[in-house]
Order: sequence, then structure tokens, then C-alpha cells
Amino acid sequence: MGTQAEAFLTSCVDRIVNLLEEHAVMILGVKDDLKKLQAKVELIKAVLEDAERKKLQYRTIEIWLNSLKDVLYEADDIIDLCRTKGRELLEEQPSSSIQQRKMHCSLLSFFSTVRLRHKIGSKIRNLSDRLTDIENNSLVLSLCHLKPCEQQDTTVNVRQTSPLIDLDIVGTEIEDSTRKIVDMIFSHEDNFKIVAVTGMGGIGKTTLAQRVYNHVKIKNFYPTTIWICVSRKFSEVELIQETIRQARGDYGQAKTKAELLPIMANTVANKCLFLVLDDIWSADVWNALLCTPLHSTPRCGCVLVTTRHQDVARGIKAMYIHEVQKLHARSSLELLCKKARVSREDDIERLVKIGEEIVRKCDGLPLAIKLIGSLLSRKDYDLAIWDLRALWVAEGFLHPKEQLIAEELAENCYAELVSRSLLQPIVLYADQRKCRMHDLLRSLAQYLSRGESLCGDPRKLDAFSLSKIRRLSVLMDEEIEEEAYPLTRSQRKNLPLRTLMLLEGTSIFQRETIFSFPCLRVLVLNGKVIENLPSSIENLLHLRMLNLNYTSIASLPMSIGSLKNLQILYLIRCLCLHSLPASITQLDDLRCLGLNGTPVTHVPKGLGKLKLLNDIGGFVAGGHTTCQTELQEGWGLEELEYLAQLRWLSITRLERAMISKPMLKSKCFLRHLILSCTMPQYKLSFEEINTIEAIFEGLFPPPSLEKLQIINFCGQSLPGWLISSSLETNLPCIEYIHLISCSFCTQLPPFGKLPQLRYLNIEDAFAIVNIGTEFVGMHGVSTAFPKLEYLTFNGMPNWEEWSMSGNEEEEEPSMPHLVELQILGCPKLRSLPTTLQKITTIQTIGITKCDSLTCVTNFRYLHNQLVIEKSSGVEIISNLPALNKLVITDVHALKHIEHLPSLRYMELCSSSLDKLPEWLQGLADTNRKLANDLQLTLRCSITLMRRCVRKGPDWPTIRRFPHVSVYTHDRSALMEYNHEAGYFLTNLQ
Repeated sequence: MGTQAEAFLTSCVDRIVNLLEEHAVMILGVKDDLKKLQAKVELIKAVLEDAERKKLQYRTIEIWLNSLKDVLYEADDIIDLCRTKGRELLEEQPSSSIQQRKMHCSLLSFFSTVRLRHKIGSKIRNLSDRLTDIENNSLVLSLCHLKPCEQQDTTVNVRQTSPLIDLDIVGTEIEDSTRKIVDMIFSHEDNFKIVAVTGMGGIGKTTLAQRVYNHVKIKNFYPTTIWICVSRKFSEVELIQETIRQARGDYGQAKTKAELLPIMANTVANKCLFLVLDDIWSADVWNALLCTPLHSTPRCGCVLVTTRHQDVARGIKAMYIHEVQKLHARSSLELLCKKARVSREDDIERLVKIGEEIVRKCDGLPLAIKLIGSLLSRKDYDLAIWDLRALWVAEGFLHPKEQLIAEELAENCYAELVSRSLLQPIVLYADQRKCRMHDLLRSLAQYLSRGESLCGDPRKLDAFSLSKIRRLSVLMDEEIEEEAYPLTRSQRKNLPLRTLMLLEGTSIFQRETIFSFPCLRVLVLNGKVIENLPSSIENLLHLRMLNLNYTSIASLPMSIGSLKNLQILYLIRCLCLHSLPASITQLDDLRCLGLNGTPVTHVPKGLGKLKLLNDIGGFVAGGHTTCQTELQEGWGLEELEYLAQLRWLSITRLERAMISKPMLKSKCFLRHLILSCTMPQYKLSFEEINTIEAIFEGLFPPPSLEKLQIINFCGQSLPGWLISSSLETNLPCIEYIHLISCSFCTQLPPFGKLPQLRYLNIEDAFAIVNIGTEFVGMHGVSTAFPKLEYLTFNGMPNWEEWSMSGNEEEEEPSMPHLVELQILGCPKLRSLPTTLQKITTIQTIGITKCDSLTCVTNFRYLHNQLVIEKSSGVEIISNLPALNKLVITDVHALKHIEHLPSLRYMELCSSSLDKLPEWLQGLADTNRKLANDLQLTLRCSITLMRRCVRKGPDWPTIRRFPHVSVYTHDRSALMEYNHEAGYFLTNLQ
């Protein structure tokens, strides 16, 4: 539980204080009872920190904490009941002033609420008595009064590992180990190889396996690569299904091991397979389950396992066992400095002694060093939003403070957890919305939340264990029969379940099983099998979050308006949903409404009454009245006028909106804004274009905006607030801009003036011909694009010229922090500005389908990679002294590649080459003179491959490279050559 009881107890006190200020308490007549309850909770709070410290040592204290949690959860339910019932009684009374209500309060409560008062009052007094017992027991347990520490809760995804390489790699040990394992794999002549990596938890087994899995030789020689995280408790059926899926097979409806094993054998047959089994705890995973079907492949295969136990490695008959060693002192100190973000030489020298002492205590364990280093790091490191903030808010873990709403606090907490290495963002997601947790930390979290949370099949629990579960996540394809639950319907009414997540097709709700869980705060129902929502959902009095994403529901019941505590409603990509019920406007506590990707056209009037809304995704613009009295075709923009708490807003179908007065400029908290139209199916008239431009002109955002997307803008000129010469004043905080399909705009805004801009993506700007000083916005700007890191141009077929200023030779470099430049689908672009060559931070350049570009030269600081694809005009690649990686795909005019002294990896891809280009031999000669360890990879036709084998016409060029991998596009034919190891492998007949 960690500090969960402390956080929840504080939350409980805050909610009681807030409730005491509401008129609902007056009409219920329970104010004195609540004050007594508050006093009891405050007394117990004083000894809570001492209990948290001692609970792992004393079982009796852990039992005491569990009893306290039970009472606090019940108190939270009663607070909800008071608030909801009190509001209902107030609404039933005729409208009158607040003063009149106070005068008649006692009379109304006596005649209208005697039974309800007695019921709620009895519950509160019962809780107070139980808290008295808990307080008395704290004296028996000798718990002391301590000042509580400020800490945070965590909520994380299911544990998983990934083949993606960890970026926190230091020292040479892992490179040496990777090379050793890869060389051993290729030097062994067995058709099927088994290799094991062993070592204690947290020492880096998975990291080493990631390096081997992603090694270029492995990727090139083994067409089929599979990564499976096994862990201690695994499902044999799920493991086999995942293996079939990653091997590009189809297991159909098979759900048993007997059905799946033959499918797996057929799937991997005749494939050259590399399989990683990460974190196995028993040799039976291989010997009893996977060995026989995987040995059916007659060509070649390799299995790499990671395990903590040497006996497991021996049990699977691994031909080679590599034991991961602890980090050396120097590498340990380097990793500590990296995670603590200590980079300046004077800081390192000043802290080296204490750093050496820290890494000595960490004993060379990378995980321990990363955790300690992260704890020592600064806290001002910016990170992106986390999608799961809604769960924290719905559970009541976070509460507004210092002008920050709960959702913003959730983002801050996520950033804190990531900065301390407790959560790790998945690098596949640019906005870092997905995270994972190391298995050791997840084991700790599971231990701390044991008995309360379950991710899996609830049928595996007995009735007593299930009666204690408060958070349940179920992922399965089959329907769970009601009788499969170990609890009866009457028992479920008392089940304290607060979070229920039914994912990917679970359909137990059709028998209304979930609606007998009265304490639910979070309900997630996902999957196309879900087609309706019963009206009995109104019974979920405490529900805060309802997630119906990706379902097939066609309508919502009117009774949804009875969910007075609902804060978050997700209806994302519900493709059958075309209207919302009028009762939506009765959800006074609603904070987030998600409609992105859902084809809603008819909505109720009155969304602007929901004053707590801070996140609206898919606000359907319109406002045209229909024959239906309660519904209209979209919301009028005036509905936004009174939504003062907006932080995130996405408006769709703006072409249907009616021109109104500016609605957004006063939204001083607005951070993310998406404005989109529907792509027209016909040529718009002059009047229609003017109307769209006027609508966008009126959507002037506030200075607080950080992220802006404009999609399918059909006007000829972007709104004045975006092309203004004072853009830096209009949008001083903007960090991210994405323009998509602004097809008729002939000029880009002066984005170079924006002081905080880090990401800029221009896509499908068909009318752009020239980009010049108007884009840079040079007037009054000392350095253009001062913080820009990522720049992308995509789909600009008429773009011909790009210049940064009138005299680029005398200019101070623009974009001084640019890291990555991508140019795609710009066939008329003739050259790149020379000022880009001065950027010292540039790491990656990608050029795709730029047929008029003839050369890429003189990027002295480009050091990570250059990718050029399907750009038929490129002839010269030269003078890139820092470049490590070069990828060339279908660039047939290329004649010269020279002055690349740091090149370590080159990939040449073409299906039409019938012989190796002449420049390749020159590159090989230069490489030999520099004694570089250059890896050459060819993806080509089988005809060219035959020329590259021994005694082939192109063999003299091939043998000049230290390492060469050649394979066809379908990977049916392979060739591998290593000069140093002296081996040559191929499957060509």
C-alpha cells in the first residue's frame, strides 16, 4: 500500500471539509455527524506515518492498516451518498434564494428526509465508532505521532519487456558481451542453437538480450525474429498464441494447447527463426512446451533465453551460457552521472568521491544505480502527457492545489515517476503516452497492493479473496458466465470493487453482472462485441469514469444523466454512435468528454452548462436546429463561452459552424487545441471559403497555448493570429505545431519567431512553392527557431525553393538546437539551405521522394544517420565527417559517396540493381585505409546476390568490407560474410 492510506485519508478529510460547506448537508441534517467523523480521521492521521514504517515488520500493524482502509473506503462512499442525495433533495424543492433555503432547511429536512437522514446518520455514526476502535488499537500497538512525508501513488501498466534497446547504456561491457554472443551464434555450425543469458535480477539480462536481438547480423540473417516475455506466472495458451502471431501466423479460433501446437509447428516450418524467451523461471517452458514444435524447422534457428537461474539454463540444454557480470566501477559511475544528469566536467570532478561511494554500495547493479541516480536528479525535466491520468483522477488520488487541477497534477506525477526511473516511457510513442515498469519494481508494487488489485481471471480466486478485491482488470475473448463467479448476486452487492476493466470483447455486462457492483468508480468496457448499455447503469451512484472506447454501441440510455458523480466519459471511435442523449447535460461533475473518431452529428443543447469540463475531444461544431426538439446538428461555438476550465480542446467539422464572437482568447488555461474541418468533396465557393476563414479568425487562442493542430483548413490564407508579425506575442508558450492538409495556403506563418517551439510538422501543403524569410520571421528576431528540435515537411508536391535568409553566408545559424529533419514527398525541391549545415546538434536527416534534390553535402555535424529513399535525382553524398549510419533505397542516379570517415554502417536497398555501383568500391577502399569496422548490408534481387558470392563478379568488392550481409527483400535468400572471423554463410543453391 505504501503511502496509499495517507493519501486516501487526506483525500477523505478534504472531501468532508468541502461537503460541510455545501447546502446538501443542511438539508440532510448530518453536519454534526460529519464533523465528528472528520475529527476522528484527523486524529488517526497523526500516527499513520509510523504505521506505514512498521507494517512490514509487524503483521498486526498491517492488519490495523487494512482495517483503516476499509473504513476510509466506506467513508468515501458515504460522502458520495450525502452529496448526491442532498443535491437531489435540493433540486426537488421549488427555486428560491439561498437565504430562503437556509430558513426552511430544518422544516424540509424534517418532513422530506427523515428516513434518509436516519439511514445516512446511522452509517456515519457507525464509521465514527469503528474509527474510535481503530484509534484505541493504535495505542495498543504503540504507534507514535510523526509528521507525514509527501509522497505519491503510482498506477502502471501490466509488466512487459520489449525488444527495443534501452538508451541508458554505458561502458564497453555490454558491447563486448553482445559481440561475443553474436560471434558465437554464427561460428557454431549446429542447425539449431540454444543460448542462455543468466544473472541476478536487475543486472541487465534483458538489456543484453535486446542488444543481441537488434544486432544487425541477427536481423539480416534471421528473417523471423520473435520476442516473448515469459515471467514466473505465464499462460501456455497465450504464450503459444503470441509466438504464432509474431511468426506471422494465424491461430484463428484455436484456444487450447492441443489445437495451437500444430499451428505453431506449421507456422515456423521452413523459417529461419530467432526467438528470445525473456525472464523464464522454469525449463518446462522450453522442454515441455516449445521444443518439439520449434525443432520442426529444418533450415536454421536460434533460441536466446534470459533467466536468473543457472539450473534453468542447463535444463534447456543451452550450448552456451553467458553470465552477466556486474558493472565495473568506471561504468557504474558513468551510469550514475547520466541518470543524475550530471554532465559538466567541473560537476563530475566535484562529485566523483561521493559518486564512487554510491556505486560501491550499489554493487555494480544497473537497476539500483539508475534508481539512485534518478533520485539525485533535478525535478524540472519536462515530459509529455500520460493517457492514464484519467484513472488517477477517477480514483481520487489527486486533488487541486496551487491553481493546478487534478489532471495537471497527474501529469506532474507521471513526469516525476519517469524522471526517477520508476516508470519507463516506450520509445515507440513520440508523445510518451505508454509506459512500462521493470519487473522488480512491479513485483514490489504488486506486493504493496496485494489483496486489493488483480489483473487476470477472477475465476481463479475463492469467494473470500474476491470479496477483498477493489481493482480488477480482465482481458479475455470468451464470455464469463455469471455462475462462474464464486459470489452470488446478493454477495456482489456488498463487493467493494472500485475499478473494473473489461477489455477486448468480454461481454459479462450483458447479464448486468457489473451493475451489481455498487461501489464502482471506474468502469472500462472495450471491444466491438459491446453493442448496448443497459439503463440500469444509473445504479452506479459512485461512478467517476466510464470508458466505452472502440465499442459498437449505437446509443446511450437516457438514464446516464443520473450518474451525478461522473467526471470522465470516453466514447472514442464508437463508429455506430451518431447522437448523444439530452441527459448528458445533467452531468454537472463532468470534467472530460472524449468523442474523437466517433461520427456524432446530433447533440443536445446546453453543453456550456457543464462548468467543470476541462478536456473536450471531438467537439462537434454546428448548432443548427433539427426537427428533434432536444437535439441539434452540432454545438454552437457559443457553448464554449462559459467553459473557463478548458485545458484540452478538439473541435471538428468547423465548416458547419456559425461565425460567432471570439470564444477562446479568454480561456487562460487552454494548453492543447485541435481545429479541424471535414475534407470537402466538391470545390468550395468563394463565399464558403470566406466563411471558413472568418470562423478560424474568430478562434484566436490564448497566450497559454502549448500545442496546436490545424487539419483540413480549406481557406486560402491561415488566420491572422497565426500569420501575424507579432506571432511570438500571440503564442509565446507554443511548443508543438502540426498543420495537416492546409492545401490552398501559399505561404507559411513566421514560425521562426516562436521562442518555445520544439516540434513543427507541415503536411500536405499542396500550394506551397517557395519557403523563405516569411517562414523564418527574421525581422526583430536574433535567432530564428531558437528551440526547434524536430522539423518535418511531408507531401508538398509543388515546393521548389527553401531559403532561410537573403544572404545565408553571413547569417547566424537558425535552428541551433535542431535534432532531426525529415523531408518526404517533395519532388520539386531543388536544394537544402546551406545554413542547415552549420547546425551542431543535428543527429538525423531523412529524405524520401525528393527527385529534384541532387546532392547532400557538407553537413559536418550530422552524426547519427542519413536516410535517402526513392529520390531519383540524388547524385552526390559527400563531406559528412561525423556520420555513423547511411541508408540508401532506390537512389539510382547516385554516382559519388565520399568523405565519410566515421561511417560504421551502410545499407543499400534496390530491387532493380543488376550489379554493384562503382562508387561502392571506392567507399570500400577509403574504409580500409581508415581501418574502420564498416558493416555493409544489401537488400537486393537474387540476381545481384549471386554476383556477390565467392567467385562472383562482385566478390572483389564485397571482400573489401569487414562485414557484409546480403539478403533478398522477402529474405528467402541470405548471405553473410565476416572477414575477421573468416566465415562465409549463404543458403543460395
